[in-house]
Amino acid sequence: MKAWAQQHEGVVGVSVLVAAVLLAGIAVVLGLTILKAPPLSGGADATPMLQPTASSYSTPSSVASESSEPSATPDPTATAPSTPAPGNPTPRQYHTATLLLDGRVLVAGGYGDVDPMVSAELYDPVRRSWAAAGDLIAPRAEHTATLLPDGRVLLAGGIGDGGVTPTTEVYDPSSGTWTAAENMSAARRGHTATLLPDGRVLVAGGASGVGDSPSLASAELYDPASGTWSATANMLAARADQTATLLPDGKVLVAGGAGTEFLTSAELYDPVIGTWTATGDMGVARGGHTATLLPGGDVLVVGGPVSPDFIPASAELYDPLSGTWSATKNMNAIRDVFTATLMPNGTVWVVGGYGGTFVPASRELYDPASGFWISSGSSDPAVLRGHTATLLPDATVLWTGGIGTTLMGPGF
Repeated sequence: MKAWAQQHEGVVGVSVLVAAVLLAGIAVVLGLTILKAPPLSGGADATPMLQPTASSYSTPSSVASESSEPSATPDPTATAPSTPAPGNPTPRQYHTATLLLDGRVLVAGGYGDVDPMVSAELYDPVRRSWAAAGDLIAPRAEHTATLLPDGRVLLAGGIGDGGVTPTTEVYDPSSGTWTAAENMSAARRGHTATLLPDGRVLVAGGASGVGDSPSLASAELYDPASGTWSATANMLAARADQTATLLPDGKVLVAGGAGTEFLTSAELYDPVIGTWTATGDMGVARGGHTATLLPGGDVLVVGGPVSPDFIPASAELYDPLSGTWSATKNMNAIRDVFTATLMPNGTVWVVGGYGGTFVPASRELYDPASGFWISSGSSDPAVLRGHTATLLPDATVLWTGGIGTTLMGPGF
C-alpha cells in the first residue's frame, strides 16, 4: 500500500507485527477500569445532548506544545478516581464496545493475541459483572459497531480470518443471539459507521485490504427495517482511518484520514439528498484521530499522525455554521490510537494512545469554555492503546482491553 499504510499496520493489528510487539513484552490488557470526571470548578455541570457515534510510527521529529495555564478551568490537581471492576473479561484489542439501551455494554471481537476473535461479552454496570454474549458469526477486528434504534447492534466489516471482510451481523440483546446480515458491497477496515436521524447507517471509506491496498471513496447505507445495503454517492476523496460525526442538522462531517497521503480535507454528507459537498480544510492533515461533537455544536478534532514519522499534539475545532476550522490549545502529550469521551459536564476526557516510542501515561481533560487542556495525573490504566471507552448512564467511563506497556492482570 502507500508508505503510510505500511507504517500504520504496526498499530492496527497486522498479525506479524503485533506478534513481534507482544514478544517484546507488550501484552493485551485483561480487565477494565472505571473513572468519573471531576465537576467543572466555578459552576454547575453542563448537560449536553449525547448521541450515538461510531475512531507504529517512527519517533516524531518535533512536537509543538503550549504550556500556559488557564485562569478558570477544572481543578488541575484533580484526578479521576478509578475503580477496578470485578470479573475476568477476555483480553482483547481493537474491538468494539457499545452501550445498549438497557445500560449494559456489549464488547465484541478484536484481536486476542494476533488473530481476530469471535467472542463477545456483556458488562452489567449495576452488578459490576461480565457475562458471555455468544460467539459472533465470524471473527473480526477493526470493525464498526452501531446501536440501531430498536436496540440491536450492527457489526460491519473489519479484518477476519481471510483478511478484510464485507460481512456484517446483528446482535439482538433481547434474545442474546447473533444473526448474519447482508454483506456490504465492499470489504472494509478503517471505515466509519454513523447512525443517521432516519435510522439508517452510513458506512463510508476505509481500506480494502491490509498492506499495499487502496483506500476507498465509496459509501453505502444499511436499512435496519429491510436488513439490506444500498449504494449512495461516493465521497469526494478516498480515505481510511477518518472520523465521521453526526451534526445537529443531521448532516455527517467526515474529516481527515489517509488516501495516498494523510488528508486535511473534510466533507459533508446530506442524507436527505444523498450527496457529499466539500467543507473547509483542517489546519493539519491527520488520520487515526478522534472527533467529538461538543454541547455548543462545534466538533473537536484531536491527535493522530500527519505523516508516518510525525504525530502532533494539535487540536482544532470545526464550526458547522461557518464551515471553517480554528486551532485550539495543544494537548499536553502526542497521541494516536487513543480515546476521547464527552462527559455530561461538557468536558472531553482523552486517554492513552501511541506517542511514537511510548504510550502516554496521562489522562487529560479538555474544557471547551476555556479551550485549555488539564493533565489529570498519571495512571497505570491510562497506559493503553487499542482500547475502548464507553460513557455509562451514571456518568462513569468504562475502559476495556487494549495494549499496555507491561503485563497486567484482572482488575488492574
